[in-house]
Amino acid sequence: MDTAAKFLVDDLLSQNINTYFGIPGGPIVPMFDAVLRTPKARLIQSKHETAALFEAIGYYKVTGKIPVVLVSAGPGITNSLTGLHSARALNIPLFLICGDVDWRTNNYILLQNGGPEGINIKDTFAPHVERVILLNNSDTVSREVISAISNRQTNKPFLGILPINVSNHLIDKPKFFIGKKSKSFDFSFDFADDLYKLLDNANKPLLVLGNGATHFNYRIESLVNHLGIPFVTTPQAKGLVSEKHSLSLRNCGLAASKWIKDYLVEKPDLVIVVGSDLDDCSIGSTEFIGENTYLYHVDINSSVFDRRYKTSFPVLLDIKDFCDGVLQKPFRQFRTDLISDIKANSPFNISNFAEDDNIPVAPHRVTADLEKAAPGTRIVSDIGEHMLFCLHYLTSHNNFNIDMGLGSMGSGICTSIGMCLADKKPTICICGDGGFQMHGMEILTAIKNNLPIIFAIFNDARYNMVYHGFKNFFNREEHLGETDYIDFVKLAESLGISGYLIDRPGQIDSLLLDNIFNQNRPAILDIRIDRNICMVGAGRNEALKHMGGS
Repeated sequence: MDTAAKFLVDDLLSQNINTYFGIPGGPIVPMFDAVLRTPKARLIQSKHETAALFEAIGYYKVTGKIPVVLVSAGPGITNSLTGLHSARALNIPLFLICGDVDWRTNNYILLQNGGPEGINIKDTFAPHVERVILLNNSDTVSREVISAISNRQTNKPFLGILPINVSNHLIDKPKFFIGKKSKSFDFSFDFADDLYKLLDNANKPLLVLGNGATHFNYRIESLVNHLGIPFVTTPQAKGLVSEKHSLSLRNCGLAASKWIKDYLVEKPDLVIVVGSDLDDCSIGSTEFIGENTYLYHVDINSSVFDRRYKTSFPVLLDIKDFCDGVLQKPFRQFRTDLISDIKANSPFNISNFAEDDNIPVAPHRVTADLEKAAPGTRIVSDIGEHMLFCLHYLTSHNNFNIDMGLGSMGSGICTSIGMCLADKKPTICICGDGGFQMHGMEILTAIKNNLPIIFAIFNDARYNMVYHGFKNFFNREEHLGETDYIDFVKLAESLGISGYLIDRPGQIDSLLLDNIFNQNRPAILDIRIDRNICMVGAGRNEALKHMGGS
């Protein structure tokens, strides 16, 4: 005999689910005990529940393996909501297990009760997950969880509510067999034939690649070469296909490339969207659709169709199946003629950004120095003004990540940790001082696990995106945030890791970054940027001003 929690961990292990993130607390401790008693299970103790979920998101992005997040009752589960909704928006099928108090209360109201008399976890969290599983029978815990995971319908997260009296109950090993739902797909080629006909008749086509396509990078690159038409990526798909590709117009939406803006002066007659919900960050100042544009939209989620624009031809299909269907028929246009004049000009707002020698150091120069000093290194951007410089000035291929599912400051700090936990590859996390104040202490998780992550903090002593947005909206300045610079070098030293002050262009070079990565430990770059430089025309602030009636 053993606890229901131990058998659950064993059965999850049989499904190749072995990595757990979370923070211990009374009602969830039987699960922590079970993980610790299972040699092949891996436990990552985060410092905050929201951070644990963001780290799990990063882990899934690298491995494709479902992570488990363990949280306790009360504030443990309520702290999880931001990360859980981000996982939902990003289509990450993580499994969140919330420990709860004993439901057999004999009419007493218990502190942190997750039932209808308390927080009411089920109804509160149901809109954010594929399914809420009430695990109130110790003999069926494993069966219910494995069944839900094996037969999931989407890539949305799951939530299991597990009372301590159930998880800690001693039972005999449960016996069950659950077959996975079979999935067969018969290529009728109707969607591919229609696509080819549309392309044959299009004078100015455009392919838009979104976040939903990022798990299929090899197929997507083949699709780009197969169709041979100009393409652009949304911010979250940046780097999916090399921006040095002859047909690339770089990224659209927030901080869009000048190339795509120029291409859209006259609207395309055919736009093919693959894996994007076309939200405001994906569109920004780059409106694809004109009066005579035909929209061919491919996604696994039908709710994205007709959301912002009328969908002329909706294709409800897994991106992998779509690519396989299209690639099985010969087709090639290679319409570089449509963009040759556009690409003769710089795609950047500041064409010589990499040579800007002004002091204080400009954020666009820092972005260039970081990429030049560590070519090919994975770069993760957090949310803030710095992300606009990353989106606009970085030229990445399969090594850039940004999570904009909910636009949570600090999420990139945690995602970089989760990704690095998965493969231990050198990682640069570009973040702001505001985001670092929110989730910066997760660096302790990176230290404990000897992760080679450089936290490049754009230190401007304020919420710089908020500052510039406030100024744009109300036409006046308000210094929201800190009144003076935080010394992150001293913080690094207090934690026993390396910290470096960067206040001039050129200080970030390959010698510095190689030395840091060779230590196989996290480090901090305290970068005192020129905070008065902002991304003009990035899209977000202008859109908010419009929404506000100005």
